[in-house]
Amino acid sequence: MSEESNAINELTIGIGIASRATTEALLALQAVQGRAVETAKETRDSLDALCGLLQTIAECVSPGRYGGINERDPEFRVRHFIPEAHENE
Repeated sequence: MSEESNAINELTIGIGIASRATTEALLALQAVQGRAVETAKETRDSLDALCGLLQTIAECVSPGRYGGINERDPEFRVRHFIPEAHENE
């Protein structure tokens, strides 16, 4: 084989190796991106659940909900399982 032929073969092999490495790197990046998207969705779902919980808590303690909440009212304390409600029983 001539020098040119050897150089072309080596170049072809080098291009093949670089191509495979590029493909593997791309697949790895896609996997990381996919996991990042899943994590973002999980985080969003968790935040949605937390916001729902906080909204429920806010509604429970809102003055409009029970016509004004007074934690010192024994009936309120019993209804909402506040431990101190049973101290005088």
